[in-house]
Amino acid sequence: HVAHTAAAAGTALNSTLAAAAAAPAAAAAVVSGGSARLLAPFWVLFYPWVFIYLAAFLLRGGSGSEGLLADIRDILWIPITQAAFCRISCAVFGHLLALDLNFHVHRKTGQIMRILDRGTSSIQDIVNIILFNVVPQMIDIVVACSYLATKMQPWVAGIVLVTVSSYVPLTVCITERRGKIRKVMNALDNERESRATDVLLGYETVKYFCNEGFELAQYDKATRQYQAAEYWQLAFLSLLSIVQSMVVWIGLAAGLIVCVWGSSRGTLTVGDTVLFITMMQQLYVPLTYFGSYYRRVGGKRSAMNLSKFDRSIC
Repeated sequence: HVAHTAAAAGTALNSTLAAAAAAPAAAAAVVSGGSARLLAPFWVLFYPWVFIYLAAFLLRGGSGSEGLLADIRDILWIPITQAAFCRISCAVFGHLLALDLNFHVHRKTGQIMRILDRGTSSIQDIVNIILFNVVPQMIDIVVACSYLATKMQPWVAGIVLVTVSSYVPLTVCITERRGKIRKVMNALDNERESRATDVLLGYETVKYFCNEGFELAQYDKATRQYQAAEYWQLAFLSLLSIVQSMVVWIGLAAGLIVCVWGSSRGTLTVGDTVLFITMMQQLYVPLTYFGSYYRRVGGKRSAMNLSKFDRSIC
């Protein structure tokens, strides 16, 4: 009887140990099943939209930073700009060496060197701005207006188109005026720098005739003339910013009125209003630099002073 009781107790102990050993496996199975059930909706929410957003952010970049595509573009563009800079610089410098002795006797070294530096850098900027700034912005505007006209109301696309159509001509007009002032300012700057360079190159002559006070007065006069032109150039820059802000504000206000009216009527939703605000920001933030692009492209002749350069050299 004692032996039979001991055997029964051993069997019960083995059953308990087996159950205890199987408990962790069962718990792991439950946990893995719960993780699988939790992972399924997570992956549905993460892929594809969050994954696409992260990929687009990596390639395009966010606010205040450039993405991977822009960095690759800049790396590929480096040898092109270097080759253009080398060819233009060598061509202009060779043209200077081919000029006659009369030009080199009456030369203005400081003015010529500034013109050469501006000319070579300006040609690179023109190509860079047109290819990578102006053309993509025009494409963005056309695509945005087409999307708003098909997905929302044609009035919204019309407001965006009218706002852009008003924004660009006003920017061009004010920038043209700034370009004329900039041309005068560059001429005065060249004259000021040329005077200082020529005085330093002819230092012995200035000291021999005791003309330090006269040259200093002439340099002060040239500096004041340059600052007067610079004042109006900066004033027109502020005026351009004010006009651009007012045009954008009027377009945004008109678009929001249409979106809110459509939301109250049930033809549009709150999401459409948010979409309109987002697209307006995406369109007009790059467009604020359009005046600078236009001035740098259309007004490069004033920066380079090519007409004056041609008259004095050719």
